[in-house]
Amino acid sequence: MKQHITAEQINELSEQGKKALLTWWKPKVGDLCTDLDLELKSIVLDINDKGEPFIHDLPDGDYEWSDCYYPLLSIGQMIAFLGDQKVDSKNFKGNIPVSRLICDAEANHIVIAWNDTELSDALWQAVKEVLEKHDV
Repeated sequence: MKQHITAEQINELSEQGKKALLTWWKPKVGDLCTDLDLELKSIVLDINDKGEPFIHDLPDGDYEWSDCYYPLLSIGQMIAFLGDQKVDSKNFKGNIPVSRLICDAEANHIVIAWNDTELSDALWQAVKEVLEKHDV
């Protein structure tokens, strides 16, 4: 089962969608991310006082502080995002491959039914539509 979105999926977003994603994302240690060119996968090792992630670039072992990375969202992060946006199948009229989606973070209640092979791909479609069409 695919656990994260890909750099190619981030590239499906408009500039507005990418800005909305970066506005919502609060980096945490252990998050996977990719650089602005969507070529390099990295891991967040630490967060500085400004909220910038300390990045470990996997291929060359280099380290840097940077706010120039996009998150490779996990299934859990996408569910949290949809919950933060109060998105469910009753109030979201978008064209998403999630036939039933209820995210109630306060009650720790989540129900998801999807049609795609990969849950992460179905959730990404919902996240992408929210990022492109709604204020985050």
